[in-house]
Amino acid sequence: MPIRWIFALATRDTRRPCVVKWATILAWSRPPAARYKLAQGKPDVHPLHFGALAIAITCLGLLASMPAAAACGGPVLPMESIAPDLWLVPAAAGDSNADNRGQVSNLVVAFDGAKTWILGSGPSPTFGQRIDCTLQQRFRRHVTDIVSPWPRPELVLGAATLPRAQSWAHTQVADVMRTSCPGCVERLRLRLGDSATDLGSDPVRVPERRVAGTHGVLGPWRWRLLTRGAGHPVTVWEHRASAVRFAPGLLWGGEAPDGRDADLMALAASTHALADWGSGGVAARWIGEQGSAMDTTAVRRHARYWDWVLEAARRGVARGDDETRLPVPPPDLQALADSPRHALNWQRAWRQSELLWLQRSLR
Repeated sequence: MPIRWIFALATRDTRRPCVVKWATILAWSRPPAARYKLAQGKPDVHPLHFGALAIAITCLGLLASMPAAAACGGPVLPMESIAPDLWLVPAAAGDSNADNRGQVSNLVVAFDGAKTWILGSGPSPTFGQRIDCTLQQRFRRHVTDIVSPWPRPELVLGAATLPRAQSWAHTQVADVMRTSCPGCVERLRLRLGDSATDLGSDPVRVPERRVAGTHGVLGPWRWRLLTRGAGHPVTVWEHRASAVRFAPGLLWGGEAPDGRDADLMALAASTHALADWGSGGVAARWIGEQGSAMDTTAVRRHARYWDWVLEAARRGVARGDDETRLPVPPPDLQALADSPRHALNWQRAWRQSELLWLQRSLR
């Protein structure tokens, strides 16, 4: 094999694993008629030796580039910069399954001096390890503080494998986690299928540090307490330096919000509270449970969506309409009505409107 071929194979062909390159050179190389000498009186050097050295250097370079994936138990998690010292770990769309391993809730990471905060910790202890490892590989930082914004298992179960990090939640969120998480974990285990091993035997870590009241400040955040209904508290977190606000459980970027398990009237009221939240003249940006960042116009559209769905359901129940006939949305809400979640939201709105109608009828 000519020496130029050996170097080309060793250094330029990135499609072949190192072991395959070794085997190729060993198979193709044969002793040439003349040996190459480095200098008179020095040992002869065969071109194979040059190829071996080049491949060794190449393989060491590849190994140096792969520690993140190997050490983190999978590909390094994607992180999108959304403001200085603020990052989004984007979620998969839809519901939890074996393929997405339950990572269906956005997470937000903030660097605050020596501290590294994460809003949400992911769907499993395995994921908690991955996000901490990703931060170490990319930024040489480790998670120091975890916030659980609302008691959704896909958002809060990563904290179990980060014992050195302080774990924070509102008192109401922590209380619901203590009472409800064991049952929620078992339901999540069923949805994850073959990926349920990520959960381990005891994935629940109830936050030890608490905040209380309706609003406050914690580290780089300003927070507010809202709700999806009785037993479903949600905290909203604003990064004070950038006016980026994280509202999981209340907003979904680019599609209809998810009203399953919510009191839709309470959810609508909370969404209106978000839309009315002033920002001191700064254009606020919003991160929801899933999807990309939104502006306040999109938040107001979410609020109008709930108003329209609830009013259409109330009128339909009062008239005795067929519940399977979805109402025609106003033009500005067409995109939300086209979302797969809309039919589920309509069913829930109809059931809750029926219950209210029956309660009024029995008075």
